[in-house]
Amino acid sequence: MAKQKPWEDRWTIDDELDKGGQGTTYLVREASTGTPAVLKVLRNWRKPQPRRRMYQEVANLKVLHAAGCKVPAVLDDNTDEFESAQGPLYFVMEKIDGRVLSDLISTSGPMNVEQAVALVTDIGKTLDLGLNQDVLHRDLKPENLMVREIEPPDVVLLDYGLSFNRAEAPDTTRASESLDNDFLSLPERRVPGGNRRDPRSDITSLCGIFYFCLTAQRPIDLRCAEDLPPHRRAGQVLRQRVGDSAIATGLDALFDRGFATFIDHRYQSVEEFLKRLTLVSRAEPARPCEDPIELAKAVDQRILRVDRRSQLAKYSESSQVIHKVFEQAFLQLRGKLKPFDVNWKMLNDGVRLPPPPEGVEPVAVKAMRIELRHRDHAFVMAFGYSVCARGNECGIYRLRLQGTQAQQHREVVESWTPVQWFGGLMAPDTEAFLEDVRASVDEAMLAIEQWILR
Repeated sequence: MAKQKPWEDRWTIDDELDKGGQGTTYLVREASTGTPAVLKVLRNWRKPQPRRRMYQEVANLKVLHAAGCKVPAVLDDNTDEFESAQGPLYFVMEKIDGRVLSDLISTSGPMNVEQAVALVTDIGKTLDLGLNQDVLHRDLKPENLMVREIEPPDVVLLDYGLSFNRAEAPDTTRASESLDNDFLSLPERRVPGGNRRDPRSDITSLCGIFYFCLTAQRPIDLRCAEDLPPHRRAGQVLRQRVGDSAIATGLDALFDRGFATFIDHRYQSVEEFLKRLTLVSRAEPARPCEDPIELAKAVDQRILRVDRRSQLAKYSESSQVIHKVFEQAFLQLRGKLKPFDVNWKMLNDGVRLPPPPEGVEPVAVKAMRIELRHRDHAFVMAFGYSVCARGNECGIYRLRLQGTQAQQHREVVESWTPVQWFGGLMAPDTEAFLEDVRASVDEAMLAIEQWILR
C-alpha cells in the first residue's frame, strides 16, 4: 500500500502557506540538511485530471529551469506515479525569497514608467524563453510573480499549475474548460470554442501586468459595460500619474492594441510587445511640424521616346494592375489596418511631385496613392505608385509622402524609387509588386506609431 505522506522520508513541514485550487503548499525543510523549500501536495489526488496536471506542472518546471528560465527548481517529486492513483502526488521546489508583485505594489504604490518597463521586460524574457520551449503559463498575475530585486529587476515566475506544453498530450485541459482568473479575463479562455492554448493570451496577460505596475489597478476584463478597455474607463489613473505627455500618448496607443478584444489585433509575440515598451519609454515631447518643403518643378509632359502607341496601351494596363494589387493587399491586411482610416487619391492631387530620375518619364495614367491615418491622430503617411517609361521598357516607381489632416499639401519624404522594370509589351510581376505594397503599408503604420510616440 502506498504511503499517505510519501514526502515525510525527506522533508519536515514547518508551516502551511496557501490552499490553492490545485494543491496545498507548505514551508518545509530537508531533514538531513535543514535546507528550506516549498512542498506542494495535490488536493484531489484520486482524480486523473488533477494528477496529470500536476505531472505536467512538474515536467514543465524542469524543462523551463533547464532552459534558463527564472522559475523554481524542482528538488523532489513523485509525479511519475500519476497514472497509478495509489497515493497522493507531491513535489518540492526551491524556496524563492522576495515579495510577490501584488504585495509590493500594495505597500509601495505604483511604479514609474522606467521601473515598470524594466520589471516587465525581465518577466517578458522568462515568458519568451518558456514559449520557445512550447510552455504556456496561462495564469500570469501579480500573485504568481516573486520579485527578488527591483533594481536591477529580478523576477521569478511561480505557479505553473495551469501551464500547458504544446508538445505534450492535449487532454490536460478540456476544450470547454474555463481558465479565467480575477486579474484579467480573456474571451478566448472562457467562451465556448475559444483557444485555451494560444500563446498570445500570455502576452496579453503580460500587458496587464505592465498596466498593474503603472496604476496598481487590475484590468479585470478587456471591455467594461461601456465597452471601454481598462486604460480608458472612468476613474483610471494612468493620465493623472504620467501627465499629458508624449509618453502618456504612447501608453494609450500601446494599451489600445494590447487590450484589443480580438486576439489577432493584439501583440503577436513577446518580442513585438517588448520593442513597443522600449519605444514608449524613449518617447520625446512632440515637436511642431514644419511647413511642406517646396520641391522641384512638376513632371514634364507625358511623352514616350519610342513606340508610343504600345507603351501607352501598356501604361493603362499596368495602372489597372496597380489597382488590383492595392485591393488584394488591403484584403490581406485588413485586420492590421483596423485602427487606421485608409483613403485612395490621385497621386498628384495636392502633391508637388519631384522630377523623375534622369532618363525616366513618369506617365500619370491613373497613377494613385494610398493614405493611412490613425483614427485618434491627424498625422498622415502615404505612398504612391506611377507607371513610367524608359525607352522601350515599362516600369513602376514609388514615392512616399507625409503630412497632417489639416494640411492642404502632402510632403514628399522619399522620391521616386524603382519597384520593377519589364518589357514594354509585358505585364508587371504581380507577386513582387504585392510584396512591395505590403511592405509600404507596414512602414507607413510604423511611421505613424513612431510619430505618435515623439
